Amino acid sequence: MEQVNDPNVQRYNSHLILRYNSHLISLKSNWEFAVTGPEFDDAKYVISFKSLTDAKSEIDKRVSETQKLAAKNVSFSALVLDANGTPKRIEKIDRRTSEVLNIETRSFYPNIEWIKEALQRRTQLVSTIKTIDDALKDFQLSKTVGYGRIDAENYAQKVQSLKNDLKEKTAQAQQYKKIEPVPQVQKPQSIT
Repeated sequence: MEQVNDPNVQRYNSHLILRYNSHLISLKSNWEFAVTGPEFDDAKYVISFKSLTDAKSEIDKRVSETQKLAAKNVSFSALVLDANGTPKRIEKIDRRTSEVLNIETRSFYPNIEWIKEALQRRTQLVSTIKTIDDALKDFQLSKTVGYGRIDAENYAQKVQSLKNDLKEKTAQAQQYKKIEPVPQVQKPQSIT
């Protein structure tokens, strides 16, 4: 980077870059000001402003919010369950995305034993369903045997094709090694 007159301004590949409050502001080809830095790092795209004043104001605002939050010492710690029933410790909310950190699943639950058991059971049942679906997919027949209306000349051919497919899948299914028996699901007791 080549220095310009101001120590906070640098030239890089014919672009001017201003260092401001631990952030970089660069002038884009469309004459907007792009901002990068700690308060903008998690953005999915580069945030641009129409003027340098707007860019500086937004940086100042975000830095001020971060400092206020740090000064308030807002903290918490809780042990919760993720959607699979695995205990996780949560301590923060990401201010940029509004998401609770340290949880990979879309939702989480209070760390209560019956909820943990229910979530783990649900995970087992979903796994059992996947095993059954994988076993059945090779024997599945399609409800649709063609496209659109079947004319009289092709109807007999479609019926014969369906009979042949059904006969073939039936023979394959009879030779198939059976999957383990599906465990009986007990009716849950009502929660009162």
